[in-house]
Amino acid sequence: MFYLGETFAQTISNIPLCMQVLAILACLILCVLYAKKRGVYVTAARLGRSFRLDLLAAIAVGAWSNELASPLLEFAH
Repeated sequence: MFYLGETFAQTISNIPLCMQVLAILACLILCVLYAKKRGVYVTAARLGRSFRLDLLAAIAVGAWSNELASPLLEFAH
C-alpha cells in the first residue's frame, strides 16, 4: 500500500495545490451524496443504537490483522 501511495504522490506533485484541493473536495462531495442516497446515516444511527459490540470487535480485529499482515505481503505488492 505504501508503494502505491508513494508513486501516486510523485505523479500528482506537479499539479497545482488548488486543483488538488478541488479534486479532493469533489470526491468528498460525491461520497457524501452517494451515502445520503443509499441511506447510510439511517443505517449507521440504527447500528449505533443497537450497541452491537460484536461488530465493533470484528472491525477492530480486521484492522489489527491487516496491520499484522501488511509486512508479510510487502513482497507481493
